[in-house]
Formats: sequence, C-alpha cells, structure tokens
Amino acid sequence: MSSNSTSYTAILVGNVGSKIEATPGHLKFTVKYEVSSVTGQVRTDTSKFVRCHVFGKYADVMARYIKPGIKANFHGTPGDPIVWPLSDGTQRSANTMMVDRIEIHEYREQQRIEDLQQQLADMAAKLNAAEDTLRSQAAMIANAARTPDEPVQPELFVGDLPTIPTGDPEPPQLEIVEEEDQGEPMPAF
Repeated sequence: MSSNSTSYTAILVGNVGSKIEATPGHLKFTVKYEVSSVTGQVRTDTSKFVRCHVFGKYADVMARYIKPGIKANFHGTPGDPIVWPLSDGTQRSANTMMVDRIEIHEYREQQRIEDLQQQLADMAAKLNAAEDTLRSQAAMIANAARTPDEPVQPELFVGDLPTIPTGDPEPPQLEIVEEEDQGEPMPAF
C-alpha cells in the first residue's frame, strides 16, 4: 500500500444471497441490502448487492454457518467494483468487499427455533407414550372391573323334561347270592 492510499473498514448489514461458493480457504457469497430514499412524497426502495470474499481458516469455519437468507453484519474492506456486460449491450456492476469478521444476527434466532422444534418433538413423543400408557391402564381397569360371565351349563335333558314321581320312592330290592365255598350269604346290588 502506498502512502497516498487510504484504507478503511466498512460494516455491511444485509442478507446472504442464494448462491454461496465455498472452496478450501475461500468463501464467496453475495449480500443483499436495501436502500430507501424519500423525495418529497415518494419513497423508493432499491436492493443493492455486494460480492463478499472471505479467505483463510476463517472462510472454512464460516462456510458451516453462512446459509442463504441469514442476516448478518459483515466487517471488512471495500474493494473495487466488478463490471460485466449483459447480452443487451449494457453493463452491470457490483461492489466487492473483503470480509474480516461476520456477526450473524439470526443465527441465535434460528438456533432457538430449532431447539424449540426439538423440544416440541420430544414433548409430542412423551405425550404419545403417556397416551399409550393411559390407554393400556384404562383397558386393565375395565377388564378388572368386569365380572366374568357365568359358564354356560350344558342342558341336562334334551327334549321334554321327565316327570318327577310323587311320594316316597321304593327302596331297591336286594338280591342275596349264596356262594358254595363260603357258605355265607352276600348281598348283591
């Protein structure tokens, strides 16, 4: 750097674009920021783009965290604008920036959202397990409270019931059988 040149650090606040290129030791992405101007009663919003470059080990580390749409502060040195021709003959240009440090605004918000989603999934799993336990306990209680059905008695008689005799029944007649060897009579049934 010569003694006549002036170097200054700028802070760019914006959102990371959709195209992120990461190679070992180099991270390249576009940052979009909004510019508003009011002229009389008319307000105009314009989107501007800056092509950012990060080098070294910091680029390798930040490549894990830089995602499309994340809002951040980009600290670095502004570079020369790049210019390229379009097919209609006009030219398009974009500013460049050599980024030294990145402060991600929404990372904590995104991390918090992911943590809350994980907690919600855990709670849903616990709720499902509790509902299953409750259902099984309710079924056990219902089975324990239910009286078992009486076993079905088989029918003793098929068809008409027999008539029951009235009065005292006659005792059975005993038959006396005599054996020749012993000589004592034995009753037979």
